[in-house]
Amino acid sequence: MNIVHPVADEWGEDYAVFSASAEHVVLTQPLAAFLDYAVTERLRPVLVSGLDSRLSSFVALAMRRAGGLWAVQGMDGATYDGLSGYRIDAFRDMWERPGQGTERLASFRSLSPDPRAVLMFDVFAHQRAASDTSVGQLSASLVTSLGGAPLDVWGPFEPLLDRWDTRILTDTARREMPASDVMHARSADGSYVDLFVGRTRRGILEQAKGGVPIGAYPQTLSGVVQTASTTLATLAEDFQPTIGFVSLAEVDGVTHTVSADRGGVIDAKLPAKLAPGWQSITMSVEPSCRPSIISSHVPRVEAGWISTVIWPSEASLTSSAKRIEASCRASVSLPA
Repeated sequence: MNIVHPVADEWGEDYAVFSASAEHVVLTQPLAAFLDYAVTERLRPVLVSGLDSRLSSFVALAMRRAGGLWAVQGMDGATYDGLSGYRIDAFRDMWERPGQGTERLASFRSLSPDPRAVLMFDVFAHQRAASDTSVGQLSASLVTSLGGAPLDVWGPFEPLLDRWDTRILTDTARREMPASDVMHARSADGSYVDLFVGRTRRGILEQAKGGVPIGAYPQTLSGVVQTASTTLATLAEDFQPTIGFVSLAEVDGVTHTVSADRGGVIDAKLPAKLAPGWQSITMSVEPSCRPSIISSHVPRVEAGWISTVIWPSEASLTSSAKRIEASCRASVSLPA
């Protein structure tokens, strides 16, 4: 007899498995329901994807909350621990003998040639429970203070479809008391935050946890430390924090180098994985190049294409955001 589980693709005595075939795994309602099920039933959630798959920031945070494990599978059927890169013979190897093995994915054996950095934060703050209490201002303040663009979309699952509005967030949290579901928000520059609200004897406790991409990994930490210190000082003045952290994390970046043709024009299609809307891309050129037209922002995605004018010969385009579904086209005009 075949048994179909409502949320899991495979399950055992102490674990459950969710299989994702997408190259970019996002926190959809089915995946969120699977994680909730695993936590409720006290099972280890295992997410299985392809070798080239990337997890969205919201999936990473949700997996961490649920104590999840990530396995990746190659076309030959070989399975690896997605966090350590070691080959495993069974899912159970990931928690019974983590970080062990002889065969390891090549991407784990060397440092990233283009490391990118994210300022991570995790803050808890109290508020009084009153009719004028507002939810979401803590998250918005943290993101902008750390250098991120203002939050502009939010939602319970990905894709995030609702325009950022603290009034609507507050109403949503109020309806779900004594504890809200996790709400997710994002900025145009890739900054992201998970926020949660719960009732306490003193009022309500709001948690904001997320990250702000800051580009290339810094060679010195003085600027990062100053930004973090200023943010925490502002937080203490404007809110009632009980505890807060700001840390620096390294993430993978995606870089493409393109050259001008003999007519001095760059017209290149670049693979990407950007969400619809405005996306920032960092561009740089060789010191010998003199750009005549500079645009540091990519317009709204229309029908899966991004078009903009950037700058000259051997221009290197780096996007700190995740790769996207369709192609990205950039045209660059060079001086004569």
